[in-house]
Amino acid sequence: MVPRSVLERRKSPYPTTADQLYEKDLRARTRALLADRSSPAFDVVDAGELARLLEHPQGHFDTQLRRNGLETALYLDRWMREYGIAPE
Repeated sequence: MVPRSVLERRKSPYPTTADQLYEKDLRARTRALLADRSSPAFDVVDAGELARLLEHPQGHFDTQLRRNGLETALYLDRWMREYGIAPE
């Protein structure tokens, strides 16, 4: 019932790992986070390590595993701000 072209095509996770626009946006949002040292996430996230991740060349964040550190820091920042959470 599923066309052969669909069955045999290369599978990829969401978001598309080869999407350079996603990586560009991810890098820009991470740089903005690093510039805002008032983020409550920095009570949990090592800003130096986050900055070191950005030293990788464009195209490095081609898998979920490689992007995980950046995405987690961004999500944590948003969650902590939205719910007014600050570590004690």
